Amino acid sequence: MNNAAQKIAQEKEKFNTKPERGPWVITLQQHVYLPFMEYCSNSELRENVWFAYNTRASLKDEHLSNSAIIEEIRFQRKDQAMLLGFKSFAEMSMETKMAGSIDNVLSMIASLKVKSIPAAQKELSALQEFAIARGFDRTLESWDVAYWRRKQKNATYKVDDEELRQYFPLPKVLNGLFQLCNELFGIKVKPADGVAEVWDKDVQFYEVYDENSKHIASFYLDPYCRPSEKMSGSWVESARNRSDACDSLPLAYLVCNLAPPVLNNPALMSFEEVRILFHEFGHALQHMLTTMPYSDVAGLSNVEWDAIEICSTFMENWIYDRQTMNYISSHVDSGACLPDDTLENLRKVRRHLAGYDMSKQLYLSDVDLQLYSSKEFWLDMQRRKWAEYLTLPIYKKDAHLCAFTHIFSDEYPAAYYSYKWSEMLSSDIFSAFQEVDLTDRIAVAAVGKRFRDTFLSLGGGCHPGEVFRRFRGRDPSPDALLKTYALH
Repeated sequence: MNNAAQKIAQEKEKFNTKPERGPWVITLQQHVYLPFMEYCSNSELRENVWFAYNTRASLKDEHLSNSAIIEEIRFQRKDQAMLLGFKSFAEMSMETKMAGSIDNVLSMIASLKVKSIPAAQKELSALQEFAIARGFDRTLESWDVAYWRRKQKNATYKVDDEELRQYFPLPKVLNGLFQLCNELFGIKVKPADGVAEVWDKDVQFYEVYDENSKHIASFYLDPYCRPSEKMSGSWVESARNRSDACDSLPLAYLVCNLAPPVLNNPALMSFEEVRILFHEFGHALQHMLTTMPYSDVAGLSNVEWDAIEICSTFMENWIYDRQTMNYISSHVDSGACLPDDTLENLRKVRRHLAGYDMSKQLYLSDVDLQLYSSKEFWLDMQRRKWAEYLTLPIYKKDAHLCAFTHIFSDEYPAAYYSYKWSEMLSSDIFSAFQEVDLTDRIAVAAVGKRFRDTFLSLGGGCHPGEVFRRFRGRDPSPDALLKTYALH
């Protein structure tokens, strides 16, 4: 009996798990992998998971490897391009992009690269010193960066994500966002619950009115997660385009996955969720405020792919503005706005390891273009370009491109640079507001009207290069983007 009791106690202890010892099963899904790399304190475990993640779909078994498939995709796309009279798929891709040519994209990459790589080297050197001072006794590797980055960020800027959440009740954030849009674009967003049928009790319906109180658009907001019936993430969908011929006004779906409110308390948003809401509402604004009379070019329709993120990334900039923060923040208990020192720390967090992040994005953008404009074997190209952009070593088994679906499916083959291109333009656009002084809200409103009359109005009816020149009076420059991340 004593032996049986001891065995039961041992079995109970075995399954009495603790975060530090598990047992845990780690999958390679991003929502598991990324937090694991940030929070796992064991470098060897991080290394194992990192190698598993970066060797996905690259095993020697041809049935489990994408290597031959990558080469086949490249061949077929080049063949398609040549049939249409282009030298390469990358050249064909540029035909429908704002950038217009591979040389223009490479020029942007080069102008950002010359600033980001030296910054990345300094950042990683400082991160190495930080880790050593806290007992880390080896050279930083790729699998160590996320973990020590989080540690350095928290120690340096003392930003507590859960404490921040208390400042962003959803109703306050929404009202502040609508107030900002009224200030910038002269529109009013009004609740219209009961006007339209909804698919869930938490879905809200809004109508948008212009400065003359004319109804110009509507949208649904589906704010909360419902795991059994709703996929993760946040997005905007067009339910109906503007069409003067059909006498139809724009209608949009704005979908989020926030944690629902508990009891009588409002739903609280993380700062990242606030950023995402502003980002997605930028898409919604471009859809709803269009003045194009034909549905095929109204709003988001027919907008060049490297310009599709301009309005959304532009809206993100406003969450770092003091006046806007006053609109959207209110502590759930005290009602106080987010303090100045906390906002300043959030601005610094935005620039934390900015050179490292930008170098990585530029590497992926360049690799993508080279894959679709040369014959070099993909793995050789991956290693060559990695050494050109990134400070940390690349390992023989690293085959991350085998699982990098962005550049082999959907809209991003020979177009991955679009993320950085849109961000460059949105930073340049926001700098026009900064130039008139963000505290002068009358001057800011005048620039906002110009933005509405160009980027939010013209949709796919005018080339974005011309739209930018109408707004800014010149061609775009990378200077504002570099300044945003303190890389100038």
